Amino acid sequence: MKGENIGEIVARNIKSLREREGLTQEQLGDYLGISKEQVSYIENLKRPIDVIKLKRVADLFRVQVDDLMNEKTIKDIEIAYSFRTDNVDGNTLKAVAFLNEFSNDLLRLRKMF
Repeated sequence: MKGENIGEIVARNIKSLREREGLTQEQLGDYLGISKEQVSYIENLKRPIDVIKLKRVADLFRVQVDDLMNEKTIKDIEIAYSFRTDNVDGNTLKAVAFLNEFSNDLLRLRKMF
């Protein structure tokens, strides 16, 4: 949306992806190693997200960090697959993010050759 700074765009996109996948702030916080209150602060622009956590969010939702900083709404980005959110904990999300990052790396390598 016009007039937004990069922090507002990132916050809106993180919240949109989290809600789209049916994750709670607590589940995302568990995955990132922070409290649900800190996730709320990030989503409501009370605290910036650090680069490492931003990369982890991108890996989890199988998007690029650039996508999270893009003014284009995240709803336009196709998510490759969804996961069931009942009984999801931080370790499950870490495994999902690892597989997403691995598959993205394979796709990048494939484009190179």
